[in-house]
Amino acid sequence: MRLFTNIVLLLAGVAGTGFVSFFVARAVVQTATFGTCFDGGCGYAAVFLAFPLVWFVTFALYVMALLIWRKRPFRQSRGDA
Repeated sequence: MRLFTNIVLLLAGVAGTGFVSFFVARAVVQTATFGTCFDGGCGYAAVFLAFPLVWFVTFALYVMALLIWRKRPFRQSRGDA
């Protein structure tokens, strides 16, 4: 059951961070952050630069938060009572 839960959380993280990355890349295109939009150049920059970069960073933050959240608390040894 734990393996199934981990797989579901991983897929939810991939989908969620991809969704966030899509909207960030869309905002980059609309604001022309990477320069002028001559012949659709900012669209290519958003698709091939902003989207993968933001997806990588947000997914890394998601995995880090997931590992911290699911970490088991330290157990005291029985001799230290």
